[in-house]
Amino acid sequence: SGRLCAFLVASRLGSDTSVVHFAKADRTLEGVYPYLFSRFAAAAGTRWLNFEQDLGKPGLRQAKRVLDPIRRLRKYRLAQAI
Repeated sequence: SGRLCAFLVASRLGSDTSVVHFAKADRTLEGVYPYLFSRFAAAAGTRWLNFEQDLGKPGLRQAKRVLDPIRRLRKYRLAQAI
């Protein structure tokens, strides 16, 4: 139909990692997120994809797990001491 159905914002981190900062797609189109991520992975030319924090939101956390990660790294939070 020629209409935009998904987009992704990412950047390179070194020579072998791409960091996905933001991805948005029309959820009414079945399979659009897997297609978006697989096409990006194929075009990125990097060994690793790093998806940023899920911000504690269950939907984002589940979306990242569905991608079958090779590994998950420990997350740290910083807080200003009062």
